[in-house]
Amino acid sequence: MPDRLHARLHRARLLVIEDNEQIQCFVERTLRPYEVEMECLADGLDGFERAIQTLPDAILLDLGLPDVDGAEVLAMLRRTGPTANIPVLILTGRADPLVHARALESGADDFVTKPVDPRVLLARIANLVGRARAERTNRQLLQQLSRYVPQPARREGIQARSVERLDATVLVTDLRDFTATSLTTDPNAMFEAVSTVLASQAEIVRHFGGYVDKFSGDGMLAVFGDTAGGLQACSASRAILRWALTTDVVPLWHPVPIGLGVHTGSVLRGELGSVERRDHTVLGPVVNIAARLCAVAGPVEAIISEAVFQEVQTTDSDGLRFGAIEQLCLKGLPGPLPAHRLLV
Repeated sequence: MPDRLHARLHRARLLVIEDNEQIQCFVERTLRPYEVEMECLADGLDGFERAIQTLPDAILLDLGLPDVDGAEVLAMLRRTGPTANIPVLILTGRADPLVHARALESGADDFVTKPVDPRVLLARIANLVGRARAERTNRQLLQQLSRYVPQPARREGIQARSVERLDATVLVTDLRDFTATSLTTDPNAMFEAVSTVLASQAEIVRHFGGYVDKFSGDGMLAVFGDTAGGLQACSASRAILRWALTTDVVPLWHPVPIGLGVHTGSVLRGELGSVERRDHTVLGPVVNIAARLCAVAGPVEAIISEAVFQEVQTTDSDGLRFGAIEQLCLKGLPGPLPAHRLLV
């Protein structure tokens, strides 16, 4: 028993849609040593419904079924979201190459002809099951990575790329008086509270079309790269402030003392760090100014730069309201910066 075949087939879930009982028994005998979990159905429509219910690792499908042509079952599988990517191995007694070609063009992954050589059947099922398991593992890995890796880095395949310049709106948030609170609070309770606050902000950012570039301590840096980034960032800021004012899921604070700063302009995005530890992030004066605006914002307050304010005025502002223009003196800037407070 080849180790590679056993590793791929062990405990695999196979759905066999075949009306010939002799073929069903043959497949079962062939796969028995590998402890494959196999289910056989004789009708195409029943097989289709069962595929949706169980989502097997692979499907062995006969073209000549009593109730509906196997090609139609294949088309139904490929049109249905949950089963669209399940590997399908066609089983046919037709030697016509055109039949094989049409099956492959319709979405079949492979085919075997009757009478079936057991070694060929094993090899082809093992290949399909191995591929299905690898794709499932990759999807799970990407879901896990999405918690830690910004969207642009995932899109670029987590590979080293040249630095890119883009126009973006940057939103920076931070908890007020975090250090003082942490000195008098149980560390586990503080960690849980900060995690809840950051997770809630991240969900709001994603809802309004942005992505979280990074978390830093009790703060967050989010980026909105769309042409309507200013509107998206302001809408997200308003939603974060409303959540902070009304939520009761963070026992340490009510309201949650979040300060926010928003600025827009040209940023650089790329990778920083060493070979062992790299970070895909944005840099530039826009990021620094958003952080400075955040630093001067009070608890449950968002300060929006004049540049963002002007951008929002040229769009459907979605009912956003702002305070009068102010000239703010920010650390590191040569002169005052015009800005507005976002009204909730």
